[in-house]
Amino acid sequence: TSGAKDFEFPFSPYAVQVELMNAVYSSLNEGQVGIFESPTGTGKSMSLICSSLRWLKENPVYVPAANGQVDAEDEDVPAWVLAHAQKKEKAIRDSAIKSEKERLARARIKMEEDALQRERERERAERDRA
Repeated sequence: TSGAKDFEFPFSPYAVQVELMNAVYSSLNEGQVGIFESPTGTGKSMSLICSSLRWLKENPVYVPAANGQVDAEDEDVPAWVLAHAQKKEKAIRDSAIKSEKERLARARIKMEEDALQRERERERAERDRA
């Protein structure tokens, strides 16, 4: 159990705030999902901020290289960061594939329209010659 100084709380916290900060910090440390409740006006926001910042300070989040790629072999990359990066890369790929399919569909329509136009012009030219 930690006190206000451990969380760098900006003023003297209420006991409920210290309890909340300890619970949030513990959940983050254990990789759990935490569901917390506290009455209005008990300083939940500040407690969440202070406990989360302490955890982040002690457990720096991996930031990908400038190229935006996450190395799956890097043991320092948390699984959730890798999963998010893979999801993002898949979304980018899927979007690129969709855009390319749409571009090709438009090109096919244009080719068909051009072929029909040429056929009409040929037919018109043949009628004019006749």
